[in-house]
Amino acid sequence: MKAFPTQTTYAAKSGLVIILLAVAGDASAQAIPKVTATATLSIPSTKDDGDVAFAYASGAVRLRSGTVVVTDGRDNRVHFFNAGGHSIASIGRAGDGPGELRANWHICESAPDTVMVLDRQLRRLYSYTARGQLFRTRSLTFEANSLTCSPGGSVAVTAMPEMKGAPINGGERIAYRATVHLYNSRSDSVGALRNVQVGEPRTLGRFTYFATSGDRIAAAFGDSAFVALLNRSGEVVGGFPAGVSGRRPTPRQYHAAAELLSAQLAVEAQRRTSVKLMLRQPMPDRLPPYSAIVSSADGGFWVAENFPGDSLQGLVRYSRTGAPVVRTSLPGHARLLSGRDDGVLAVLEDERGDQTLTWYAVTAAGPNRGKVRRQN
Repeated sequence: MKAFPTQTTYAAKSGLVIILLAVAGDASAQAIPKVTATATLSIPSTKDDGDVAFAYASGAVRLRSGTVVVTDGRDNRVHFFNAGGHSIASIGRAGDGPGELRANWHICESAPDTVMVLDRQLRRLYSYTARGQLFRTRSLTFEANSLTCSPGGSVAVTAMPEMKGAPINGGERIAYRATVHLYNSRSDSVGALRNVQVGEPRTLGRFTYFATSGDRIAAAFGDSAFVALLNRSGEVVGGFPAGVSGRRPTPRQYHAAAELLSAQLAVEAQRRTSVKLMLRQPMPDRLPPYSAIVSSADGGFWVAENFPGDSLQGLVRYSRTGAPVVRTSLPGHARLLSGRDDGVLAVLEDERGDQTLTWYAVTAAGPNRGKVRRQN
């Protein structure tokens, strides 16, 4: 496999330098139609009778049938809810045996009404039906860091990155690079992108986000407001400006981001210690242009422009070729998990730590605005 070049090299080899300069790495000035995001389904982590539906939503997807599947980062289970928000299955348990889980933080729809879950600690890819039946397990030969996939059958698993450079407190940026392993919906290996630039391992760092759509892989580099579209050979086949560049971080954003990165730790004392350690590092001088990019299961991508601590979370949906389609916004404390063309799935957390999974239908304002179905 050939080495995966840096973003600058990609731009030069692909003739995209002119595009990057022309848009100045910023999509905020583009005229994109604005639409309303309306909460139409709500699934609270704790039900009215006190029963716990899930402990911590580390990831979640909404399938075309309306089924919502949640990976629980604290209780090592996968929860399935029907289109009305009612529980239909909870599977898995903590352990190392077949079907058991240790670090099930990442989930995506790898085929119509089929989900794939990455267990980072056990180095496994699990595939489940929409009813919660485990039908395939693939063992990985490397330590995995993240997972993205789309119903078109494109799956990308990023390996744990390798550090290149000196610690941040030493005054130098750390360059992290990793291999992105590619699979089809049957978990068969179809290739790999090597030596990928994956950003800085720090709070509000310039991470590289990956998302897939059909045979395309979106690489959202954190050091410029530009998303490169790659094919499975690692060649640039397009790209688009996204996000907002040049913003300075605030203490409120920095503290909220540290709390979010520590949230999956099961013990509260560990979460507090983790936040304190993160806040000892100086804030970066600039915010990344975006906080997340996720696949739209129907094709294309959703890009989140704002950060924890902001009053609103701005979202833009792009087509699979990179054309902006619509712009919308969610409450600032909403964490984007996944999306489809007609909406996004996000999780909101209150001051007590209770979470609510919410499906936001992205449509123009109408007579049904604000009606929410709530699981009881």
